[in-house]
Amino acid sequence: MKINIYIKIIALALLVITGCENDFEEMNKDPFNPTETDLPPVFNSMLASLEREWQPQTQFEYEGSGYACQLTSIYGTSGYLPDNAATDLWNNYYDFMSNSRLFDRLMADYNKDLKLDNMDAQRNIVQAYKTVKMVDIFGDVPYSEAGRAFDGPDYYYPKYDDQKDVYLEMMEMLSTAEAQLVENPGDDYAKYGGYDVLFGDDITKWRKFANSLLLRHALKAVDVEPTLSSYVGDILNGNLPLIEDGEDVKLDPVALNLDIRAPIWAYGGGKVRFSQTLYNAMADDTVETAIFDPRLRLFSEVNSDGSWRPMPLYEPGNETGSPNAENRWENDENAGYYSYSPVNYWMLTGRYFTPELIFTAADVHFLKAEAYAKGVGVGIDMAAAQAEYEAGILSSINYWFTVAKGSRDFADNYAWRDVPVDPTQADIDAMMANPKVAWNDTNALELIYTQRWISHIRQIRQGWNVYRQTQMTPHDDASSFVYNRLVYPTSEHTNNAQNYADQVAKMGSDNEVVKVWWAK
Repeated sequence: MKINIYIKIIALALLVITGCENDFEEMNKDPFNPTETDLPPVFNSMLASLEREWQPQTQFEYEGSGYACQLTSIYGTSGYLPDNAATDLWNNYYDFMSNSRLFDRLMADYNKDLKLDNMDAQRNIVQAYKTVKMVDIFGDVPYSEAGRAFDGPDYYYPKYDDQKDVYLEMMEMLSTAEAQLVENPGDDYAKYGGYDVLFGDDITKWRKFANSLLLRHALKAVDVEPTLSSYVGDILNGNLPLIEDGEDVKLDPVALNLDIRAPIWAYGGGKVRFSQTLYNAMADDTVETAIFDPRLRLFSEVNSDGSWRPMPLYEPGNETGSPNAENRWENDENAGYYSYSPVNYWMLTGRYFTPELIFTAADVHFLKAEAYAKGVGVGIDMAAAQAEYEAGILSSINYWFTVAKGSRDFADNYAWRDVPVDPTQADIDAMMANPKVAWNDTNALELIYTQRWISHIRQIRQGWNVYRQTQMTPHDDASSFVYNRLVYPTSEHTNNAQNYADQVAKMGSDNEVVKVWWAK
């Protein structure tokens, strides 16, 4: 078990927001070696961990969970090991929890004249986000004793906590944090200022994020834990604030001056093509006129022959070329010849303008549609469900066309080439009337889950969650690939041997077949 007792401070670009640079430079002359340890920079380092790790994007997302839920199709494996992905995720979380424990110690001695309610609540929202992510991926994980090496040798080998117990604890943590937040705080409240690179200390946005997370997590597990419906009811009946259109939660490379290179590196290093299952949910055939979902031209590309040819599930050895090679922008010949349609290179290579998504407004619409269609926490209301469903589709379309067009403002090597024209109202009407999209009460949930799954093209883990929760997303049942969870990193076998052995005995086996507690 890796136990980190240091703080990881990210590059200057991530540590500051425009207008706050001077304050930061007073505290940190060198952003990698802080001159003092204080709550704001520690919180900042916790936010830095939100950027997805590189190897998990290739092995865990595109070749594992993405292939399992059929958002991706592969014709081989990259050579990156599942253990590398697990280790990166594990270490990232342990660094985070070490900083969270440090945060608690610093908070105990912080300025007694200032109220810390907001700072503590903001930290807890991020901690719940990170912890539920780990539970969703691995199942049981060390939580209560994670990152507590400062407390002595009793915590050098942290025990595994029951995943359901941790999940429910994080739900309560989110609910308590949201209620604790004070909007428009006065000077008697401590603030993060420029160190809050997610929302710039906008407490309303933090409330929306917390409530949106509660909505997502409650609906994900409510079929096996019906009591979670109370969270949904509190939010929807109480009109609590949620993420709205134009408020997508993301790490924005434009605002933060970031270079988000991992997606193109991950796809370029993997043997991935555009999934036929996904293509079939967005088009009726492989001719241009059969494409009814305008996002398809943003999500994928034609092959080297200029034809739409999505890849069936697993075509071993039947593909060549590298359309997602990092240097394709220099010359298309660098991609070689590829017979299958790739994931759109320009969506992936937008390292200076394509955001790292955390939570989209589209997802909130789809979650609300699900709640109204199922009657979770509210009465069944198919009209409201349809309205939210269609709003989710429009939100996703608008988001991606805005990103694509915005890339042209940079006019650099990575700017999106040949951006498709915005869909007209007639295009939208035709899409909404297509039998694969058109609303009907009988198939409401299947429609909602399908569109939610499509919207997660750049959030593979969320698409995988929808598939595991519902088993109702588009799926080629001829596939025998099973991927219900990621196995624990091998470092646990030796560094936390007894607790790992106890955990394997509890599970029966540490493999990808074992399901997490809420999965169908």
